Amino acid sequence: MAPKHAYDAEVFVDELAAEIRTCFGAQLDGIYLHGSLATGSFQRGSSDIDLLLTVDMPPDPETVAGLRALLLTRSGHPYDIELSLLSHADRFPWRYPPPFTWHFSERWRPALEIEAAGGPAAAMPPRDPDLAAHIAMLRARPLGVGPADRVEIPRGAAPGFSRSCPHGE
Repeated sequence: MAPKHAYDAEVFVDELAAEIRTCFGAQLDGIYLHGSLATGSFQRGSSDIDLLLTVDMPPDPETVAGLRALLLTRSGHPYDIELSLLSHADRFPWRYPPPFTWHFSERWRPALEIEAAGGPAAAMPPRDPDLAAHIAMLRARPLGVGPADRVEIPRGAAPGFSRSCPHGE
């Protein structure tokens, strides 16, 4: 395995996006990069990769299991991954804090590993206040990964954005 700081983050994202597209097939509307890599403040060796996936309808359990297995394998090798999956119903109508269909991060790894081994489903909160900031960032500067991503970012995402940022907008 390459040292954590030596593996090109952009290459990692492109490879991961291709694997995610294979997992979802036609169900996937878009893969969006946000966070430090999207804003140019990425620090190799300490930053994670932040992705937002959009789908029209929530995926079937087999697709979620495939995504979970992929992320449990790829996250941390060499970059940690934080990913939120949003369906159309999560984005429209806009509400704060925004709901999400599924989430992955290293914080949730232990619960997701138990779930993958046949244990109880990870008990994730139904809403994430931070998504308001991520969505507002994508509205201001959409950064799709790979082929033309098609997504409607809710125009009403600004309400709640300042509540998700410690210092306001």
